[in-house]
Amino acid sequence: MKKMISVSIVFILAACISLSIVWVRSRSSADNTVLATVGGAPITQSDVLLVQSCDSIVHSAQGNHDQVISEDEALKRLISERIKQQMIQDEGIHLSDEEQKQTRDTILWSFDEANDILQNGTDQEKEMAEQNMAVIQDFVKAYGVSMEEYKELCINSTIFSIEISKLADKKFGGDKDALEAYVQNNYGEYQVVING
Repeated sequence: MKKMISVSIVFILAACISLSIVWVRSRSSADNTVLATVGGAPITQSDVLLVQSCDSIVHSAQGNHDQVISEDEALKRLISERIKQQMIQDEGIHLSDEEQKQTRDTILWSFDEANDILQNGTDQEKEMAEQNMAVIQDFVKAYGVSMEEYKELCINSTIFSIEISKLADKKFGGDKDALEAYVQNNYGEYQVVING
């Protein structure tokens, strides 16, 4: 059962990066039409399409093939993530070197454990691991990165998620809904410009 949990961890990480890592990817995509800016940093049509694609992968893996995130919802998520990134920076929130190392080690261990399951697990564990690895391969393809680059995206995304939790703790007593409401109500403070 421990092995099944580690494979699930890898899948959860795959799902979480669909929201929070778009801002680090290369801007060499086909459609660089700027839909919005946050503090002058562009959010492009390609970024929105990537969020929609990753969201679709997550919903498909969960059996919700018909659930599709709209362009407006994807753009709103990206704006929210950018504002949170700025808030984290403004508040001086960051993980210590030890916390970053621990996060990295945990993520890499999860991937290693998943590979071990594929080779040495029970038939049931192997089947689950193969399904999860297929989803991860879909993410790798969507991002256009190697598996090693994808692991780094998972690490960075997890660090960012932990920093968001620390931000919510520091500013909103741990209430992530209050953080999200603040973000939605303070676009002006973070120089959000939505085109069109």
